[in-house]
Amino acid sequence: MRKFLLILAVGILAFSLAGCEVVSTGAATVDGVTISQHRLDATIAAIAGNPGYRCVLEKEAGLSIDGAGQGTYSSPFVGDVLASLVVSQLLNQAAHKEGIEVTSAELPLASPEVAASLSPSLPAGQTPPCTESGQAMLAAFPASYRDLLLRQQSDVDALLAHSAHIDVSMPALRSYYAAHRAGFATTCLSVIVVSSKAQALSLASQIAAGASFASLANADSLEAHATNPGGSVGCFPVDSSLPSELASVVDGVRSGQVSSPVSYQGDWLLFKVDSRTSPSFDQAVASEVRSQLLSGLSGSIQTMERRLIDHASVTVDSRYGRWRGAAGLAAHSNILVPPTGPPARFVPNAAANRAPVGSSS
Repeated sequence: MRKFLLILAVGILAFSLAGCEVVSTGAATVDGVTISQHRLDATIAAIAGNPGYRCVLEKEAGLSIDGAGQGTYSSPFVGDVLASLVVSQLLNQAAHKEGIEVTSAELPLASPEVAASLSPSLPAGQTPPCTESGQAMLAAFPASYRDLLLRQQSDVDALLAHSAHIDVSMPALRSYYAAHRAGFATTCLSVIVVSSKAQALSLASQIAAGASFASLANADSLEAHATNPGGSVGCFPVDSSLPSELASVVDGVRSGQVSSPVSYQGDWLLFKVDSRTSPSFDQAVASEVRSQLLSGLSGSIQTMERRLIDHASVTVDSRYGRWRGAAGLAAHSNILVPPTGPPARFVPNAAANRAPVGSSS
């Protein structure tokens, strides 16, 4: 079942309102606005021409892209691309209706989200068949398509923020960062893990008397191994990387100091803050701030899409299948059902049930 394959599983791959043309004929019409055949062809070419992303679609998402003939594409692939364009159009219309305008300065903030969405999460321990990073895949798209992806994600984020009464404009992000700067600091941390409170207290006393934290970590910590000599666990934003009960302890420790013993999941821990730095407010920090502000709203996009689809008036050229819309959602199926072609028993080459772009199956 591939419901919303290109939209929810591996990111919204679509053109924005500016990429749709009001013409007399086209691949689909969405509330009176036509998605032209040219725009569908260009979208397909942008996706199919990206080797890294093709790998994700074919090997991780299980979608066949190529059709039976040279220069053709499979009906399911074309249908999914067109469905993504329709949903993108609905989202953009909703943004314009709410008076949401994303500035050019805000577009790059969506880059980490779009890059992350291009490669789906795999079960723990499973080796991904595709090695291209999301950022590399995003960079490989044509510039015009890449910019439209960024605008689309920005519009989606703005809609979610608007519904939750959250201001994600650049001035608001800057103000939030200034008020919560400590929460975005990068902390370099070391830890000693032991099995009893008595041992943790003993080690804390030795450290207070001048003993080396790193030497004690190497000698006594349950976590001591080659990848973290001296108890080092790396540098990261503590509040977003550690469980809240541990983050609150580390946040209270000054740089160069060691925490009191803290109990966690049956063990006792001593934390040493090796260093702590707060970056200046820039594009990367702004993206991180926005992501944190919207982190609790990630599930709302599906609800928003369902509501828009349920109330939309959509017609699709029959060459690309049948629009089911809300009925497809209710049946946990595709919102656009691609054409199946004639029964295999009537076709000498059953693989020919794949439609080239712009022609019938």
